[in-house]
Amino acid sequence: HEVNLGGTAVGNGISASRTYQEAVYEHLNALTGLDVRPAANLMSQTSSQTDFVHLSMLIKLLFIDLSKIATDLRVLSSGPRGGLGEVTLEARQPGSSIMPGKINPVIPEYINQVYYDLSGKNLTMEHAAEGAILELGIMFPVLADSIISSVKIATDAVRKFKEACIDTLTFNEDRCRENLEQSTAYATLLVPKLGYDKVSVCVKKAVKDGRTLREVVLEEHLMDEQEFDALTRW
Repeated sequence: HEVNLGGTAVGNGISASRTYQEAVYEHLNALTGLDVRPAANLMSQTSSQTDFVHLSMLIKLLFIDLSKIATDLRVLSSGPRGGLGEVTLEARQPGSSIMPGKINPVIPEYINQVYYDLSGKNLTMEHAAEGAILELGIMFPVLADSIISSVKIATDAVRKFKEACIDTLTFNEDRCRENLEQSTAYATLLVPKLGYDKVSVCVKKAVKDGRTLREVVLEEHLMDEQEFDALTRW
């Protein structure tokens, strides 16, 4: 692991003694437990901070996925009666200030907000790294502040998401089964057995009559209950 100390005397090796530089890296190794060593070309690394941008982008990529998962949980927990209601999130606040009895999905929303914040910091770092001139990383203070802040925020957010959301959520199997039964989403599973055209007719009939796809398929004697359940993996 190479470390770039920016435009400091240690980083460019011009005005710092070799003894001092060695002491710095020894101290960094002790603090981090890593094999930290000087870059091969200190002058190049003084003017280029893209290693830090790379780290920032990895953090951002992680939170793209985490924020997507958080949004999925917000959708799946919506309700409990006016939405999907398939997942229950543990309450983290007394309730909504507008809708009595409603518990907001504050932890998933927090992860969404963290992603937006980290994405903005990543863009700041991109511009700061690009703003270096010749051998001077003049925007390094902005970059350093952003990456330190990003690492701290990301670490806290991952821990909080796990402990206050993922570890405590529960799945409402009856509601999941009810939503599946009322939908036509599993029609695709029937196609290998019945063929596209027959399944399409059944779906349209179910929607028109306000009935379930199961009811229509069984009524038409296209398969029995055991076959239907096996195909839809109940």
